[in-house]
Amino acid sequence: MTIRTFLALEIPDGPLQQILDIRNNNLDHSQNIKWEPREKLHVTLKFLGDTNSEDINDIIISLESVFKESRNFQLSFSEFGFFMKGDESKILWIGIDQSDMLNKLVEDVESGLSKFGFRKESRRFKPHITLLRIKNKKDACSVKHFTGLKPPLIKFTAEKLSFYESMLLPRGSVYKSIKYFYLKN
Repeated sequence: MTIRTFLALEIPDGPLQQILDIRNNNLDHSQNIKWEPREKLHVTLKFLGDTNSEDINDIIISLESVFKESRNFQLSFSEFGFFMKGDESKILWIGIDQSDMLNKLVEDVESGLSKFGFRKESRRFKPHITLLRIKNKKDACSVKHFTGLKPPLIKFTAEKLSFYESMLLPRGSVYKSIKYFYLKN
């Protein structure tokens, strides 16, 4: 049996609330837009996809090995932006400033999981939080002003990671934590 899995960096509550406040203060509240719920806001480090359930314990052991020597580190938010499909905006995100320590952590995760048959990502890692999946042009028009919006300096400590199962349901995806990991102080 397989389950869909991914590894994510959790954003601490305080900085996450600051981003949500910026989002909420820059909305046209007359629009009925379905934002990503707070419990789904994270930075995906590695999407594994279909994962053999018999491998889960070994994957956890491998990730524990990767994280046991990793130290926590500071990050900050960079900008709002859109991922496009052709000329249509599809995802509104907030970026995370580039970090050598975050890039190293992602490389270590990629290496640790490659022995389970997961291919290393060929695209350059672009750390971000997905805030909104845009369903139509009306939604895109009501959030396009986020492009020019620069968040204030909001720093946070990267210290908690989650290995998630992603279940696809008719109402959308639901995430269930399989295991939490903590980086050392």
